[in-house]
Amino acid sequence: MDRMDKVKCEICGKYFARITNTHLQKQHNISCKEYKEKFFDANFDPKGCDRGKYTRGKTYEELYGEDKSESIKKQRGETLKETYSKNPDLRKSRGQGQKRKAGKRKMKKGMKKSTCKVCKKVFWYSSKDNSGIYCSKKCNKIDQSNISKRIWKTSRKNERGIKLKIIDERGSFCEKCGKDFSSNPHSLCLHHLHYNYYTSSDLSQFILLCKSCHTKLHNKIRREQENYLGHTNIMKSIVSLLESLGVSLDDPNFKSTPQRVARMYTELCFGLFTDINKEMKDILSTVFPSSNDEMIIYEGESVGMCPHHLLPVLYRFYIGIIPNGFVVGASKPQRIVDLLSSIPDIQEDITVKVKKAIQDVIKPSGIIVFMEGKHMCMRIRGIKAPNAVVRTSSLAGSFTKNEVRNEFLTLISKQGK
Repeated sequence: MDRMDKVKCEICGKYFARITNTHLQKQHNISCKEYKEKFFDANFDPKGCDRGKYTRGKTYEELYGEDKSESIKKQRGETLKETYSKNPDLRKSRGQGQKRKAGKRKMKKGMKKSTCKVCKKVFWYSSKDNSGIYCSKKCNKIDQSNISKRIWKTSRKNERGIKLKIIDERGSFCEKCGKDFSSNPHSLCLHHLHYNYYTSSDLSQFILLCKSCHTKLHNKIRREQENYLGHTNIMKSIVSLLESLGVSLDDPNFKSTPQRVARMYTELCFGLFTDINKEMKDILSTVFPSSNDEMIIYEGESVGMCPHHLLPVLYRFYIGIIPNGFVVGASKPQRIVDLLSSIPDIQEDITVKVKKAIQDVIKPSGIIVFMEGKHMCMRIRGIKAPNAVVRTSSLAGSFTKNEVRNEFLTLISKQGK
């Protein structure tokens, strides 16, 4: 057949004897109607070969003449429905029925018959693709939810029994804070150390906690899990970076580098994966009354990340406070600096945020935050100054007076020596 006797598909550009609905659905996922709407001047048949143009809506007499039409009517009938009722084999003459039948036989070969556990429908399945229990994903989902409900009910019953055994053995108090719940022992929460179902007879796998301690423990677990969010995206980026640098990932030294770098960045920048306001509230939730009105200095070190080059910054900080009736725990300033420096930020802003966080809670008579930063982006690149140090401070209250500020600076200079 010459190309002139064929029609071109406007989507894929291939030539066919006729553009069929099968081709459009399978290859381009559109119907004939949609194809016609998109390419209104396109043809389904070659020019001059429109099969339906000359036969559609016409009688046998108009097409074949009176003599021939009589014999056709006797053989076929007046209408297509009558033709098929007289000659049912005509439907199969196109080969559709034969193909379907052969397809069914082929499908049954090597397959097994089963009844769905949920809807009781009989279906055929392949042992490679299906276990033969459910006929569809929908039935599987329904049954799994029912199983989960049954397990939950069983676990709740077992939980009550285990809780009573632990109370008889250890007493009705929280094993974290030590608070006694003798008046209401059922308000204690049972925490499973290994996250299995409540079916074990080994009571050492369980601890009793009050609701507050139980919530704090689960929040800590959740934060640890959140630290791994974004690992995959970071790994993909590191792979692209190494490939851009011309490094072969087949080299044993670089084989696990993307995973290591992903863990490093999530560890150094853990503040990006946590709720900073909630974490800060937890750190400063406890303050202590104090009659001291003299200067208190907290000293420590921390590590942050430069937001401009994503290189580490080594911080040394001094926090001076003159209390006004309340003080924070000795470890709190260190935790505050660690939390705020875990978000890539400039040193100047971190200094101000540390001061504000403590000032808003205990409202001291005076507060000063002094930070020294050893920036790797200055020491190993750019100006390459190995001894470069950036010093920043933020102060309020009594420390605005020269004599108080000078006393603080004198004390920290002695500590530095």
